Amino acid sequence: MNIKRLSLNLSLGLALGSSLLFSETAFAQTPGFSSDVTGPIMTTSDVVNGAFIPDRGGRGRLAFRTEAIASAVNQAAASVNSQTANNSLGNVLTGTGNVAASASQLESGLVNATEGINPTLARNVVANLQGLTTNGRVDAVRLAAAVEAYNALINSSSGVFLSEPPDELLAIQSVLAALLNAAFGAG
Repeated sequence: MNIKRLSLNLSLGLALGSSLLFSETAFAQTPGFSSDVTGPIMTTSDVVNGAFIPDRGGRGRLAFRTEAIASAVNQAAASVNSQTANNSLGNVLTGTGNVAASASQLESGLVNATEGINPTLARNVVANLQGLTTNGRVDAVRLAAAVEAYNALINSSSGVFLSEPPDELLAIQSVLAALLNAAFGAG
């Protein structure tokens, strides 16, 4: 599972965004295609190089394919937690502090940005981030849901919003990219 990156070629990215969502690989991963993107491309349906599988309990949920992947993602979560400690995003991710106020602040930052976005989609992203890295542990289902909510937000956003993204969006993208890159690297 990949997350959409904000790029300098915004018009191309918007035009190809919906088709990338359903492809197995992204153009940035194709040899000869010039891109500044490294690691997993967050707009594709590729599930981070096979990092996720249905859990062994047969409950139809996702799990990390190997313990090495789970460990790498959890190490990335611990790093994210230390980097976001004492700020709104950190409170939301770890489920500590005043989570409701922090979530509201993140939503407001997204919605009130230039050419705002759909408030429901912003709320959905923040809701899916809540508790994502609690105690430095990431649940595969929660990570997949957060990436899906983020991608829905990006897909519905205007070009103006994406060309001048608010700090909140960049921070969310950075956190999700760190977690997915850890899964990709360990896979």
